[in-house]
Amino acid sequence: MFESFEYDKWNDKKQNINALRPDGIYFKEREVWWCSVGLNIGSEENGKGSRFNRPVLILKKFGPQVFIAVLISRTKKTGPFYFPFKLKGEDCNCLLTQVRTLDARRLTEKIGVAGETDFQSIRKAVKDLL
Repeated sequence: MFESFEYDKWNDKKQNINALRPDGIYFKEREVWWCSVGLNIGSEENGKGSRFNRPVLILKKFGPQVFIAVLISRTKKTGPFYFPFKLKGEDCNCLLTQVRTLDARRLTEKIGVAGETDFQSIRKAVKDLL
């Protein structure tokens, strides 16, 4: 359970993100970025650190500012809701239940690009889950 001051910190950060100009943030499908996903409710995955960041894989781009992403964890997990893949030789898992529509202003730093085969398999796994 989080203390209210932690939500206050996220609210301050979210207001700063909202005030950003989205110009100059260019992203593509298959890319993995650090993304300010915030401090969330219940079983929703949270970001970490002062930016409330976690890695995300961009599944679908809808324009210059909006995309659908799946959250990524480096914690090793197995089961129908996790899709393991490698990013830059490191083991990762897509959290298939944590798919979100996000704004480009939340993106903070590009980490890498998922392999084409992994990317297509992850997209299929998300679709199959729905």
